[in-house]
Amino acid sequence: MSANSYPVSVTAKVLNTTEFTIRRLIKSKQLRAVRIGGQWRILAEDLESYLNAAANRPRFQSEVVGAKSVPVYA
Repeated sequence: MSANSYPVSVTAKVLNTTEFTIRRLIKSKQLRAVRIGGQWRILAEDLESYLNAAANRPRFQSEVVGAKSVPVYA
């Protein structure tokens, strides 16, 4: 497990949204977070999972039906 975690403010900047939206995503359980010392922290792997779930394209070309198993990007 990755030890990297981000506060709500940094996560909001990464996702180009507001801190209010990040807190709403946490409250609605769309974005996983942990509360440490009264502050919400988003683990790097949870942020990556959220982004992958929200992606509108396959991560690998192999996810396209009938394609070869070659990554689209590194």
